[in-house]
Amino acid sequence: MGEDKSALEIAGRTLLERTIDALSFSAEIWVVAAPRVLRERPNWPAVHFTLEDPAFGGPAAGLVAGIDALSAHSDSEQVIVFPVDMPHVTSAAEQLAAAIPGGELATSASGGESETSTSGGDGVVLEDESGWPQYLLGRYRLGALRRAAHELGNPRNVSMRKFGKLLNVERKRMQNSALADVDTPQEAKEYGITLNKEKRKDDPAVLARLEKWQKALREELEITDLPFDQDSILDLAAVIAKRVARPGVPVTGYLVGLAVARAIERGEAPETALQQVLQVAGNPEPLLGEEG
Repeated sequence: MGEDKSALEIAGRTLLERTIDALSFSAEIWVVAAPRVLRERPNWPAVHFTLEDPAFGGPAAGLVAGIDALSAHSDSEQVIVFPVDMPHVTSAAEQLAAAIPGGELATSASGGESETSTSGGDGVVLEDESGWPQYLLGRYRLGALRRAAHELGNPRNVSMRKFGKLLNVERKRMQNSALADVDTPQEAKEYGITLNKEKRKDDPAVLARLEKWQKALREELEITDLPFDQDSILDLAAVIAKRVARPGVPVTGYLVGLAVARAIERGEAPETALQQVLQVAGNPEPLLGEEG
């Protein structure tokens, strides 16, 4: 989306702050992201930041960085893993709060009735209605995560599904609406999120000429089959020009193209690679060591 999704706001709270609100029953929280200023609430535990090195290595690399940050904790301790781009976090957090890896999972169903199921020895993960496990929504034994990380080896650009296959987990099904995340501007709009993109006032004649140009250039370069999101690219250019420097616009565009090409070369889905790179580049302050 060209933005840091964790910084998007619903009802005056960022998605990251809402996530920490929902997990405030934890002893401490580690956020795998560049440090930023948060609007804390009185019941919050200590919140720390860490980041994989090199940064932006994908979800598995981020999880391993979080595991490494818990080096002072014993294997027997339990860890909740949670993403930061979910608009609705309460029900998922409550399910994981009640989960007991290697024991029982007590949950509250509609109407106040409760149900109990036996969990896998390594942890409990939530799954969507189609049975797809959400390994970034789970409660695990820390020792199991360490073992899986060791077996995995280099986690950079490795899918969470590959990481999750190394774990013996119980799955708890939930409605898709409770597990939804924000991946596109349209989804953000549906959840009442106002995007922070600078508003452009482009001349229609200029846009028409640009449209003609980019299509002709893509055909000449034989890249018409690759993802191209002109609106997001123009939004990114506006962000870089205002929050970095105007000469940074073509430099950023070139680097974004290289990063997407490298991701495609690694076998990643082109559309996913483009959105991930735009999200990173569209949030320049953390990369500059500045507050947004």
